[in-house]
Amino acid sequence: MIAYLLALLASPDDAIDRMTQYMANVKTLSVDLRFESAGGQYVGVGKLILEKPSSQRYTMKLGASDYLFIANPKGQIEIEHRRRRYREFPPDARLTSPAGLLSDTPAIAFPLPLIVGDVYSILPTNTRFAHGGEREGPNGLEDRLSATYDTMMGRQTMILFIDKVGRLTRYELQGEKREDGFLSMTITNYAKNVPVSASNFRLEYPIGYVPDGLTPHEVPLQPGDKIALGEFLSSESGKKARLPAGSKGVLAILFGADCEPSRRLIQAAQEAKADLASAGLEVALIAASSQAKSSSGFPQFRVASGDPFEVFLSPGTPLMFSIDPDGIVRQVWFGFDPAGLAQLKKEWAESVKIDGKALAEERARYQGIIKPN
Repeated sequence: MIAYLLALLASPDDAIDRMTQYMANVKTLSVDLRFESAGGQYVGVGKLILEKPSSQRYTMKLGASDYLFIANPKGQIEIEHRRRRYREFPPDARLTSPAGLLSDTPAIAFPLPLIVGDVYSILPTNTRFAHGGEREGPNGLEDRLSATYDTMMGRQTMILFIDKVGRLTRYELQGEKREDGFLSMTITNYAKNVPVSASNFRLEYPIGYVPDGLTPHEVPLQPGDKIALGEFLSSESGKKARLPAGSKGVLAILFGADCEPSRRLIQAAQEAKADLASAGLEVALIAASSQAKSSSGFPQFRVASGDPFEVFLSPGTPLMFSIDPDGIVRQVWFGFDPAGLAQLKKEWAESVKIDGKALAEERARYQGIIKPN
């Protein structure tokens, strides 16, 4: 009885501190997941592979579907599926299941507490957990924590079970009424700080951001198309872009605000600046929105009028294309995959050398790439 009363008097922050400390020391983590819906109905099993280098990125495999998550510095959860879909769930939406918002997403809750690593960051401001006692789990005693809050979907309650090591063993998310929905996730087989290469699930980088309303294969901009440099206006002076004397072409990068692949691509272009200059290519950054800004030192432009995604008929960011002095698009690339950087640098240099016949072949090759899966 005394032990029971002490458990009820325990602070929920003790369990949360254990979990926060456990996750803070995680560099790589592999766990198995089991999902259930209302009434204990089995939904499926999955695996979460987590790797935390300088930024937080995570992958999850559920059945035949692969998902990639990024917890960015603003605390937003970004989700990628099938490598060409890359979406953000802002703070006012991240508490809900993404089912229906992202095509082919199973109707299950994503493991947000593990993805974020700080459970309070996924709760509305001033919401606190309450301690609901202890239970006997598979690895000993576990603390039960619960928090109730209001969301766009109505009132929800989050329940966490955390063992004495600091591992989250179960996560439940339920509506105010049972019919409002119930999702649970059981987390087992923790493997901490093991080589990701030891897993049969390969971690992949996101390659691009796709805004709502566009599908991955909608990439009408193709080699051989013509784009006038007058479409580019300097973000500073408002003057139209001009090709410097002696230049063989422009490498234009349409980049987005808070788009990690865009940032990585621009950084790669900076590192290859000398090679690009020797090839006669000038780099021009085109902001996809007024919020998109870069400190790279490359000249930055905006479109003369209209939506950049409509002007360039882009599937998202980053979109990169090389243009010759006549305004002919020589090559087009969507997204950025660090694994292909060496090949990409070669293609940048070679893009200004493409003749008419090779341009037709490149157009045909590109059309083959962008066909729907």
